[in-house]
Amino acid sequence: MVDLKPTLEALANNEIAIPEVQVMFQSLLQKQQITGQQLQQTLTQALEAGLITSEQARRLDISADVQPLPEEDEDDDATVLATPQGSAPQADPDDEDATVIAYPGNPQPSDDDEDEDATVIATPPNQDTQLTRYEQAAPTDDEDEDATVIANPGQAPDTQLTQFSEEEGDSTGQSTSRTSTSSRTSSITSSTGYSTTNTSQRSWDLPGATNPQLKKLGPGSIIKDRFILDKVLGAGGMGKVFQARDLLKVEAKDSNPYVAMKVLTEDFKAHPQAFVALQREASRQQKLAHPNIATVYDFDRIGMTGTQVFITMELLVGKPLDNFIRKVVRPKGGLPFEEAFPLIEQLGAALSYAHQRNIVHSDFKPGNAFLCDDGTVKTLDFGIARAVNASAEEEKDKQDDEFDAGDLGALTPAYASLEMLQGKDPSTQDDLYALAVVAYELLTGYHPFNKKSALKAQEAKLVPTPIKGLKKRQMKGLLRGLAFEKEKRTPTVEKFLEELEGKANWHKNPWVLGTAFSIILGVAAYNPAMNFLDELYVNRLIDQVQTQETHLIENVIAELPQLEVNARNRITDTTRDVLQTYLQGLMNMAVNVDEGRYDFDRAAHELARMEQLYPDSAAAIGLRNHLDLERNRYLHQLGQRLNLAIESDHLLPGEDYPESISEILSLIIAVRPDHNLLNDPRIPDAYATAAQEAINLGELNEARTFLDLGLARMPEDIDLINTQDRWNLAVERQERQARIEQLRESFGEQETAFTSLDTFISEKDNLMELSRLSPGDPGLQILGSLAAPLLVQESDALLEEHQNLWMALGQQLLLIERGIGPQAAERELEELLENPDIGRSWESDVQRLLTWLEASPGTDSTTLAGYQEQLRGIYLEASEELEENSRYNLALALIDRAEGLGLSGDLLTEARNRIDEDYQEFLSEREEAAQLARVEGMQNTLLVQAAAREVDEAEATLRELRRYMEDDDPFLTITAADALAEAYLELTNNLGAQGDYRDAVRMADRGLDLAPNDLQLQNARDNFQVEGNIEELNQLFTEAEHFDTPAAERMLDEIRTHAPGRFNELERQYTNILIDRILGVADSSRSEAESLASRASILFPGNNRLARLRADLAPPPWPQGRTARAALSTGRLTEAQAMLEASKERLPDHPEVLDFEKDLTARIQEAESTFARFEETLEAENFDEARSHLGQARQLWSDNTTYRGAIARLSERMAAQRWQGQILQRDMDIRSLRASEEITGAEVAGQEWDPIESNRPCTEDLAGFGRRARAICFDMLHERVRGPLMVVVPGDEEQSSFAISKYEISNEDWNKYCFLSGQCPVDVDQDQDLPRTGLSIDDVRDYTEWLSARTDKTYRLPSLQEWHHAAYAQGQQPPRDYNCRVRLGGQVLKGDQINRVSTGHQNGWGLQNFIGNVQELTVSNGQLVAVGGSYQDPHAECGIDFTRNHSGAADGVTGFRLIREEVVSTQLQSAQTE
Repeated sequence: MVDLKPTLEALANNEIAIPEVQVMFQSLLQKQQITGQQLQQTLTQALEAGLITSEQARRLDISADVQPLPEEDEDDDATVLATPQGSAPQADPDDEDATVIAYPGNPQPSDDDEDEDATVIATPPNQDTQLTRYEQAAPTDDEDEDATVIANPGQAPDTQLTQFSEEEGDSTGQSTSRTSTSSRTSSITSSTGYSTTNTSQRSWDLPGATNPQLKKLGPGSIIKDRFILDKVLGAGGMGKVFQARDLLKVEAKDSNPYVAMKVLTEDFKAHPQAFVALQREASRQQKLAHPNIATVYDFDRIGMTGTQVFITMELLVGKPLDNFIRKVVRPKGGLPFEEAFPLIEQLGAALSYAHQRNIVHSDFKPGNAFLCDDGTVKTLDFGIARAVNASAEEEKDKQDDEFDAGDLGALTPAYASLEMLQGKDPSTQDDLYALAVVAYELLTGYHPFNKKSALKAQEAKLVPTPIKGLKKRQMKGLLRGLAFEKEKRTPTVEKFLEELEGKANWHKNPWVLGTAFSIILGVAAYNPAMNFLDELYVNRLIDQVQTQETHLIENVIAELPQLEVNARNRITDTTRDVLQTYLQGLMNMAVNVDEGRYDFDRAAHELARMEQLYPDSAAAIGLRNHLDLERNRYLHQLGQRLNLAIESDHLLPGEDYPESISEILSLIIAVRPDHNLLNDPRIPDAYATAAQEAINLGELNEARTFLDLGLARMPEDIDLINTQDRWNLAVERQERQARIEQLRESFGEQETAFTSLDTFISEKDNLMELSRLSPGDPGLQILGSLAAPLLVQESDALLEEHQNLWMALGQQLLLIERGIGPQAAERELEELLENPDIGRSWESDVQRLLTWLEASPGTDSTTLAGYQEQLRGIYLEASEELEENSRYNLALALIDRAEGLGLSGDLLTEARNRIDEDYQEFLSEREEAAQLARVEGMQNTLLVQAAAREVDEAEATLRELRRYMEDDDPFLTITAADALAEAYLELTNNLGAQGDYRDAVRMADRGLDLAPNDLQLQNARDNFQVEGNIEELNQLFTEAEHFDTPAAERMLDEIRTHAPGRFNELERQYTNILIDRILGVADSSRSEAESLASRASILFPGNNRLARLRADLAPPPWPQGRTARAALSTGRLTEAQAMLEASKERLPDHPEVLDFEKDLTARIQEAESTFARFEETLEAENFDEARSHLGQARQLWSDNTTYRGAIARLSERMAAQRWQGQILQRDMDIRSLRASEEITGAEVAGQEWDPIESNRPCTEDLAGFGRRARAICFDMLHERVRGPLMVVVPGDEEQSSFAISKYEISNEDWNKYCFLSGQCPVDVDQDQDLPRTGLSIDDVRDYTEWLSARTDKTYRLPSLQEWHHAAYAQGQQPPRDYNCRVRLGGQVLKGDQINRVSTGHQNGWGLQNFIGNVQELTVSNGQLVAVGGSYQDPHAECGIDFTRNHSGAADGVTGFRLIREEVVSTQLQSAQTE
């Protein structure tokens, strides 16, 4: 059970509000993470503890109101506010992102500075309601600010139709979804081919777009035998919006047969009030027939009662008004009045028309208006409009259907009147207030009250800023429309438009005229000298800027902050072009990557000045984007240079190579000090490796240089620190050896001088130093032999005084013989051991004392052993401390020094081995970290490449990344895809803007290969496809002697689909051109004219003039012409070739035959060229491009057997790369095993066998991850032979998790059984990767029984329920590319043979090839059932639900996969391993 106490404590501390807690509780109840009884018990305990009040407990007890949601209906992105009976949730005033809910009769709706343009719901306080709103990303300036939200009782979170905001400037590629009452009343398409239905520009998996019911419909689907769907314009939680053709209009040759069709999912029927609202919306807008109101045609179902619902609407071409304001009006600082007023006038005309029919829109805002390309403004979404002053008959009608759209209470705070926020009855003046707000936005680009609601604005006493260029009387009229109180607001829309336009009649009133002149004279007489001087000064500053002299411009910029705001604005507005050009020039002088200028600090300074002068201007925004792009390009260059420097070991500055790592890092720091390139672990690795190599060669100065450079960049890097430790040890060793040699040479030169003890005593310090540096040094032994005879003759006093010297010379035995013993040695040694200071001096003293004690006959051996043990412990403790700090080299050096003192034992050996192991583990971890860093570096490189629009390099990096990362890694599927989609979109638009339309389409296609669901990129592609088609068709129809008719037909169809508004004019233009050409060549070449007329008639079959020309010119038709053309258009080129050869023998000169031969030859050449590109990319192992080229080649030549066979080749090569090195425990095939063992299967079967553990066991933590190679498990059948590869399937309420074969049991799996069991012959001549067929149920059971005994696990056939559960994978289904039969024109295009088990696609849990290929055996109620269909079944019938009874007899189309019942928990597996 989830612990709810912290949440209730937060509520008691006023950290969260009741609605937030209700959201949490409802979610937990719906997901069954708590029960209603548990919730009630927790609330009772909290009430008793004083955490909450009884009223709070009552409001929080929502257990009776919430039902668990079905799993497939949950939407994790939805926020659900459940309102308990008789209560109303109160918004947290501290939550700026909370949805605002207004309640009738409540004068205090909480509408803080959130997204005021989001429509919210007013819910009656005594009604059980549920408010649904999708979670929003952090709002940006470019968000869709006025989306509509509907709330209905009992509504599931994903049943609302959600529109997605189109955001062109979103760097992350994430768009914000919002919920709309009815999406848009009319679906919308831009004139350039862009869909502007607020579709998501970056979403990989659009909410609602994956609904299984809706996915059955798509482009090409026909509804009601009338509407054919052309393309998707938008998608949402309740359905999709399509562009469709009305076939009745097509048949009637209507010039515009296109409509927008909103098709709703079947889930929509669970949303009764919104269903009724949409029906009312369709009905209401059918009645509101006005040029400025979008037209709704019909509201119907696809089929019988209970099927999906659709609405057909007017297809609009242009852009939503909110987008227009945000992207056009706002950057310009508002429209001039002469441009804005026609738009305002049309908006007012729509509202006025509705008001005359007693209809109030109730949610008027820019998001519910649309600006068409012809300048017409359409008002949308009358779904929540309400009637005012309704007649008795209307009231009766309302009572009959018991529905009022206004009961939904939707409103948008930023555009709602004060009366609407207070829950008062609707009034036409509500719409008038909203119209005045929109008018202000069109004139300024901004909301008059900074997006605050009327209530908030009134409380803050806000007054709209006067608008420049608007006359006083016009401004007064606008302010009357914006009045908070209804009584002070303009009474009608007509009056508001009149006052705003400024058509007043004051000149007809002489008293008013006289008063006006008096005011003017009075103002003019007030301080005229001061105004005149100010005006002169401002004009002088403007003139200085206009000179474009640098020093004068800088003087004016410095003076601007001191001026009054109006004067400052006048100067900056008047000199905008000069100042912006000047500052842009300074930025370009500072930064230009192409010209090698990289002063980004200076450029940022100039940009800051630009933004200070012109905040939010398009120029400043563009320059900032340009500066970011230049910075990214430069960082991309630096990243490439850094990679080259690392790979080439360019470590030191000033060498022969171009630049070093250190120099490049300095450049990166100057541009972006926190860039990830600075943390690349390859950098310290390079310096540490170079330093170690120099140490090994004795080049310590060079090693020090490498270490200094590396540690300066990464001072905490442990590998560099360890290398520095090795350097310190090497330096110490080198210096010690040099001193030893120096001392030796010194003593060697004085050897003849050591004839008296005085000489030895005079050299005592040097002799003692040599003893410390090199105990037992040969030079000391020689000098000791010289001193020994002299010591014998000396007095005991002298010997005792310098006893340390004589011991250093090895004369301790002589001293003991003379009675000079180590009286204080034990005490001195104990002091040293109690205060260890490990170093050469300390070690020398310890060794001297130990040597003395060892030589002394009076020393107890136990005491001596104790000292040695204590000394050993000192070194072990010090080495362990260094080891804990990862100072492995110093730790090992201590062990070496301990052994140098004569210490030994198992503890020192164990310590050395342990440190060595830890060090190797550290190095392995370091290598793994370096590998991870390389991946992260490649990720960063890819993002930089994408930001710099270097897409070729980015794709190469992406291919490299796919070798190290799983296919479903979020970086690949989301982050990289978004970045590349954005890059391709910009490059596509740039090419299109230059007129390179075909290149733009190819660029977009490359992007769509990586981001196939990117609607914005798709729309750009469609747009430039149209432009390219028009350009090419212009050339073909006017100049080309011959043109490919199917290709031209395809181009015309694409124009008709993607630019329907332009097609009719183009059709007229093209037919006229062709008719002129036909008439022009008819006199000189009748056959050429007939050929041209024939082609033209094919392209434009509805043109009567072309038809008559063709009839006049045409010979008898080619009998096989229609069939041959059909074969050519569907890609059956082999069939078309046969028909052509047969016809050429009979009709060698027939113009249709000759034309067809040209078209066929061109198509074959195109197919062969495409297939050649496939072969090249396959050989280069560029599988993504290879798959694309093969698909294009097969589409061009669908009945080419070579092309069809290439699918298997591609799959094999991809599988080989995907699995290379992934399976840790190698598998040996039976032929290799038999050859290596030189034994027969019977001999193997006769051997004793104990099951062995696999290093890839099937454990619970693998459940659901079968798509990943590392999540595949298996059992061992032999020391080097695997069993079937398995994936673990998550359990559910009815069954626990289990393992199931990833693939169908193959011939290789069966051969393993035959060889190891001796029960059947091994057949090595079959394709080992094909599924095993031709087995009876008895054969299958024998195999499962043997497999179970061999592995000590339980293998069996799956039940039908288990198979369905594993195959369905919670809806994570692969593409419908099954190996089932597809026929076309009597020819089998697909499903003519069994494919290998590894072909096809995986589902979300890793099952492959489970539909089609071979049908698979399952058990249901004791009967055999074959599921999934086989390659011989029609493609339309193959599927998860396809079943047929099976007798158990052997046949050639039935295979099987197995279940393994045991799935071990991770903890248990770990225990077994230990």
